[in-house]
Amino acid sequence: MASSRRIAVGLLGASLTASMALATPAFATEPSSSPSVEDGSAIVPGRNAVVLHTHAKIPDWASGLGYQRALGRRFSVEAAVEFGYPRSGYWHLPGLGETLAGQLWLGRTFRGVFAEASLTVAHQFLSRLPRLSTTAVAPGLGMGFRWTHRSGLSLGASGGLRWGRRIAASDIICTRAEHCSTVREGAYARITADLGFVF
Repeated sequence: MASSRRIAVGLLGASLTASMALATPAFATEPSSSPSVEDGSAIVPGRNAVVLHTHAKIPDWASGLGYQRALGRRFSVEAAVEFGYPRSGYWHLPGLGETLAGQLWLGRTFRGVFAEASLTVAHQFLSRLPRLSTTAVAPGLGMGFRWTHRSGLSLGASGGLRWGRRIAASDIICTRAEHCSTVREGAYARITADLGFVF
């Protein structure tokens, strides 16, 4: 009789254990590896971006090409080159600039609102004799917005101010400051439209 009770208790315990194992959902022991929309990984495909800039340096224009790298969730750095379009009649005086910038993003990198600080070294030179040039430095501050599709395509716009100062001036070219917009001095506004790809 006692042996029959022990056998019954053992069978009951085994059946309860099996029932609990079947009732436990698979995701409780196997964490999901798919990205969630909430953490943004399904929206922002990567940590690198190539961006084509169009600048309205009121009243002048420039185009730029930059590479951005995300450092963490809310900070990125950028290295860019910028070509300044000369004013009409002065195409022999093109402008070129090299920019280093850092962006602080309100949400995640490459999407949403961001603030930016930059430093540009700009050159205006004689196209047939590039060693005749004028150089200026221009720190800047700005704010903008970037929209990034999950495919990687991004669109953005920003605005800000730069403060230019010449550090190496030529006695031959750029003697009239209004004809050398890339190395202009003083404060000036800059509005930028961006088209890029995040990967």
